[in-house]
Amino acid sequence: MFKAAMTSIRRMMSGTEVARVETVANQGYTRLSLRLRRHRGEQYVILALKTPGHTQFTDFSRAEFLQLATAVDSLRAALDLLETSRPTDPST
Repeated sequence: MFKAAMTSIRRMMSGTEVARVETVANQGYTRLSLRLRRHRGEQYVILALKTPGHTQFTDFSRAEFLQLATAVDSLRAALDLLETSRPTDPST
């Protein structure tokens, strides 16, 4: 556990930011930032969640981030399916 914590701290503090995307959640009260970073040949992603009075960071290895991206794609497909299968209002 200590090694994992030290790896996370090293990833957040070192490396070069290659790309960043930001969005909001929680009706705009939470800012979510994904930062692609590179350090000594290693690529990883830092997730920052910022709310008033609190910021939390977590890091993803390349493999972990790809798993997250696959999960998000799966949920997006389910959301799209729900949207297209909604009954239409016959009165309009």
